[in-house]
Amino acid sequence: MNATTVLIVLISMVGVTASAQPLNGAADELTVHFIDVGQGDCIYITTPYISDASNPQKRGIRILIDGGDGRRGDTFALRYLSRLGLRPADTIDYVIATHPDGDHIGGLLAIYDRYHVTNTLYAGFVNTTATYDSFIKLARDDSRLWYGLKSGEETLGEYLPLGDEVEARILNAESKPIGKKSNNSSIVLRLAYRSISFLLMGDAQGPVEEKLIAKFGSALRSTVIKLGHHGSSTDGTSGAEFLGLVRPQFAVISAGCMYGHPNVATGNRLWNQRVNVVRTDCEDGTVETPGDDNIVMTTNGTQLEIRQFSIRD
Repeated sequence: MNATTVLIVLISMVGVTASAQPLNGAADELTVHFIDVGQGDCIYITTPYISDASNPQKRGIRILIDGGDGRRGDTFALRYLSRLGLRPADTIDYVIATHPDGDHIGGLLAIYDRYHVTNTLYAGFVNTTATYDSFIKLARDDSRLWYGLKSGEETLGEYLPLGDEVEARILNAESKPIGKKSNNSSIVLRLAYRSISFLLMGDAQGPVEEKLIAKFGSALRSTVIKLGHHGSSTDGTSGAEFLGLVRPQFAVISAGCMYGHPNVATGNRLWNQRVNVVRTDCEDGTVETPGDDNIVMTTNGTQLEIRQFSIRD
């Protein structure tokens, strides 16, 4: 993709309530919401749709990737989706649980309670926590659970009918990950709409990046990357070679001012490669309140608009 063909508009809306903003994309737009749930991940995606009698609800496919930590993030994830107009018992077409860590699947428990989830995608890594057990039970009881995905050559389009111009490809999904670490089991998804693309890394770390480099090379190139493992540099995460192949214009860091995330070394690599950074946490490294720094990226496939704001009352 030639970067000169993409118009980037960055609008700061911090302190403005989400209910006052047109956050649902238009019929021809793909919208990706990086929801501020504190320390954790939560991404909500709506696809373009046909606005005619065949689609009386006038909506695209709804996809939720992770749900934050149920101890503190579910309130903000639910509040955010409510501000977008989702009502109790409305349908979320696909929930993608990247891996079983609590700061990713904990908040999903409340999602199943509030909404109707049609399908759940999960790589199949088995955890031993009560949160994991509750998640698997809810996913099996309330949706069609795709448990144990194939990665690489499979396209997510075989599981998600996203439309003619939206492509979603699974690049990683491991039930028996490298080093037996749950982070490296993460579902990695590359989402593309025309000339704009998003590489969503879950908590995948350096060993997964090496695998992706070997398998996909320059095909990893994406307009936006959601950095793996909250911007850490553990096990070589967000390595220079990997970022050099992805060549993102923007990097999203989903974190909560905890555990040293994002790491200074990661920030330096992004700086050296002239990548613009947007974050869901406090940039001064002191205090972070979930709900303060939500990020919305909307694209018609050639232009990308980025907004950041608070949903707190």
